[in-house]
Amino acid sequence: MKPQISDTVPATVYADNWFKLYINGNLVAVDSISFIPHNVVSVDILPEYPLTIAVMAKDNADPKTGLEYNNSKIGDGGFILKFGDGTVTDASWKAKSFFRGPVNGKVDGATTEHLDIPNDWMEAGFDDSKWGLAVEHSEKAVSPKAPYYENDFEGAKWIWTDDLALDNTVIFRKVVESPPNGNPVPQKWPRGVIDASEKESSAKTFSEESHETSKVNVKPFAAHFPGKFTLESATEVPEMVKAFLPYKDQVGISWDEDYVYIEGNGLPMHPMMKGIKAWQQQVPLPHDFTGEHRFKLPLTPKVTEGTPQELTLKGPIALAVNGVPIFHALTQSGNDAYAAGELDEWGGHCGRADDYHYHIAPAHLEETVGKGNPVAFGMDGHPVYLANPSIDKPLDSCHGYFDSEGQYRYIGNLKPPYVMAYFRGEADLADRPRTIPVRPFLRPLRGATITEFSGSLEDGFSLRYSVDGKEGEVDYKVTEKGADFVFKKPNGEVSEESYERYKKNPTSNKFPLEFEVR
Repeated sequence: MKPQISDTVPATVYADNWFKLYINGNLVAVDSISFIPHNVVSVDILPEYPLTIAVMAKDNADPKTGLEYNNSKIGDGGFILKFGDGTVTDASWKAKSFFRGPVNGKVDGATTEHLDIPNDWMEAGFDDSKWGLAVEHSEKAVSPKAPYYENDFEGAKWIWTDDLALDNTVIFRKVVESPPNGNPVPQKWPRGVIDASEKESSAKTFSEESHETSKVNVKPFAAHFPGKFTLESATEVPEMVKAFLPYKDQVGISWDEDYVYIEGNGLPMHPMMKGIKAWQQQVPLPHDFTGEHRFKLPLTPKVTEGTPQELTLKGPIALAVNGVPIFHALTQSGNDAYAAGELDEWGGHCGRADDYHYHIAPAHLEETVGKGNPVAFGMDGHPVYLANPSIDKPLDSCHGYFDSEGQYRYIGNLKPPYVMAYFRGEADLADRPRTIPVRPFLRPLRGATITEFSGSLEDGFSLRYSVDGKEGEVDYKVTEKGADFVFKKPNGEVSEESYERYKKNPTSNKFPLEFEVR
């Protein structure tokens, strides 16, 4: 039996100033106006009980000050919802604030506090057991605008945290086991094949808009600056952050009391690929290392007592100061990438997801950062310096040592393991950005040597290679959805392919093995 429109129930939502609504992990509605005028959003939903309702609501507050109207005043929030099945907002909902400010409650000297928002806050299985309850507020306190009075919110209560003025981003959650109006639980309706679990909305919030003026070039993506502090807002810059400053136009830099967050597209400004003599037929493509997919480095790295933490062959073990990941000395196949001739003249190559990364310390960066400065940081937060025989101490089992000030450093050289053998500190390997492939990975092209690589994101790239004295070429251009390729084989064969980036399942860190080919 197919559901009819009569089986749906209306959902009516008002937020001061903005919201996005999920039901059972699926994005249902996004406020189309991020600030003013205030508006009511009404949609029809096909309920499937139990309903797990999750809402992110935001007041219009500058992420750096917590103020609004050009940092001239403190605003206030408010949220109200009513479904046609009798579901309404009230004090039984769970609520938690993730952005508070101005902390001092004043316009002068305004500062803010931010908490990391869990990636799965909208999922049915998310644990909100330690969250507090929402607080009901009067209509007078919220002072809604005309659209509120033009819609039916009877029985629903205005909710927020206990502080309408200073809590600016609040997430609400509620599980509705059955229709509150007493209607019978509807049958399980047949579901289509459309994936309604997309977690990213095309609607921009005011905080995202405020970052669009940044000069950071991470095309085709955009830096979100997830940390509490940025180069524009901070009065003091930590030493780790200073190491990335030579590349501040190429990476997004922000931080809080515990971590430094680095965003980028994974592509360096220097040339790539030339000189590779063992080619996997992969090419450099940009990857979205922004927002929740950023790199996170401990601002105050720890030192592990006893047995050090193992490295991993999968994913980055360190991050160069130009935003390019550094991988284990060995590839996933167990080959020493440097010794096998798989690396270009800059110590990098492309992985199976067409992701460019280094396998040795990027010594060429010293020309930009200056001699004696770190060229990278391990995922545990400890810096990587290039070898300097005049001051270096004997290397320990992790491929580093404690300097004269008691600070640990890894040493990059051209002897295996090149960068590090173990983590001297604690590395959160579960919280690293993952690459999303555009096309299936290919097998090595025996006897191929890459002779030239040129181009740009705007104009497209061209890679030339030779096999047995004959030349081949791969030309490609990054598109909004993926990349368009033209393959010119040494035997004269020419073929074209267009690939679309496969979307990651937001509830999983794994990627399917299928790819979309147009």
